[in-house]
Amino acid sequence: MTRTVARTARKIHHCADCGSRIEPGEHYLSHVASPNDPEVGNETWWRLKECARCATRYGRAKLLPRAAAGTAAEPA
Repeated sequence: MTRTVARTARKIHHCADCGSRIEPGEHYLSHVASPNDPEVGNETWWRLKECARCATRYGRAKLLPRAAAGTAAEPA
């Protein structure tokens, strides 16, 4: 089973793709796959973090909150 969740950083992380820093308060995607997932082919838990810029580059920006995807946030 694979799962992708949008998260807000509470501490500094690094993007698995480009290596850039994900600062506290920034949105990012967390990808997780359970052991022996047929899509990933892993033997243990597989996790990676993806910054908003890489998520946009790979067409996953729709999974991020609107403000992180480069559009104006809706008023509360």
